[in-house]
Order: sequence, then C-alpha cells, then structure tokens
Amino acid sequence: MTAIGSDSLASAIDAEMFASRYANVYEGDDRWKALEVKEGDTYDWPTASTYVANPPFFDGLEREAAPVADIVEARSRRIRFIIAALP
Repeated sequence: MTAIGSDSLASAIDAEMFASRYANVYEGDDRWKALEVKEGDTYDWPTASTYVANPPFFDGLEREAAPVADIVEARSRRIRFIIAALP
C-alpha cells in the first residue's frame, strides 16, 4: 500500500532533478551575497529589539539551581478540599 499521491510525486521528481535544483541552495543570489553580516557562532541580537525577548520569569534566575532544602512548617490543605467538596 502506498501513500496517496506518492506515484504522482515519483513521476514528477527524481533524485537527479532534486540534486540539480538544490545543489547551490546555500549560495544565494547577488542581493543575498551583498548582505553585511558579523562573524560569530550566534546572532548578535539587538538588546532594544522587541521582536523576541526573554520572558520576565527569567529575570534574576541563577544558572545553577539552589540546593534542595527541607520544607518547614508546611500545612496540608487536603482537609479543606475534602470539606469543600461535600454536598
């Protein structure tokens, strides 16, 4: 059993056609080649940009997690939930 349209696709494209069309896909045209870019492993994103920003819950977040500590003076809320669920 074959996927719907797979015969149509196979008759429309083959490996040689794909390779010839996409062999130079990363070269780009003259406008692409004329773009000025800074060298580096990552994009130097403008800090004033509002396009992509860290969510505020990352503010003040340490890179390393704090050590696990005992929970002190905790009270169970289970009884309140059971009582609230009673008719």
